[in-house]
Amino acid sequence: LWGMPSDIIRIDLGKFDPKLKGDVVFGRKDGKEVKPYLTRKEIETGKYPFPAKAVAWVEHPVDAFILQIQGSGRLRLPDGREISIGYAGNNGHKFVGIGALMAREGLLKKGVYTMSEIKDWLKKNPVEAERLMHANPRFIFFRRLKENGIIGSLNVPLTPKRSLAVDPSYIPLGSLLWLEIKGPSDKGRLNSLMAAQDTGNAIKGAVRGDFFWGSGETALHEAGRMRAKGTYFMLVPKE
Repeated sequence: LWGMPSDIIRIDLGKFDPKLKGDVVFGRKDGKEVKPYLTRKEIETGKYPFPAKAVAWVEHPVDAFILQIQGSGRLRLPDGREISIGYAGNNGHKFVGIGALMAREGLLKKGVYTMSEIKDWLKKNPVEAERLMHANPRFIFFRRLKENGIIGSLNVPLTPKRSLAVDPSYIPLGSLLWLEIKGPSDKGRLNSLMAAQDTGNAIKGAVRGDFFWGSGETALHEAGRMRAKGTYFMLVPKE
């Protein structure tokens, strides 16, 4: 798991054109030009200089890949201690979900696959796994966290079954939301007070949320099965 590379350049396009406010790109210098930063494949195959320091190590490439999708997590060290790592930045490339790609290729059942199933398949098929993972050019960089737990975009620890990732263009971070949604098949309805404490690259739209189940294999299993329509109400002061 890599920290931010020293040669990456962050460009705020809104400073060049007000119409592009909020748009950010990442690149690297090549002579007098700024070119797109390295893709996942270019970073992982080591064909280009990559001046970054390792933040931590994990046992399997698939674990690193899944952790990049999640954006933050907790690692259990060989001596039993746990450390938390969080999102530090990305390489600026567009995220490509490999679940849909695997379904199109007939590797998973269309529309019913879970994150756990994707993870298991990738680990059992390492050669194909590398090709599929490289199809997602987006690469996430991490940082070690002093705090315990999973830190969201609001920079506070997330609470299992109470924290929700939202699109901040519509829902301000820190908002309280009453959520009514159907959970996984054996969980019934999830009617709960939630706090908007995180964001995500795939979480776009006025009515789009990502329910935080927690950390560990059980949480990954539940999160992977979560795919439902629902309603939330944003609570605001009367005055």
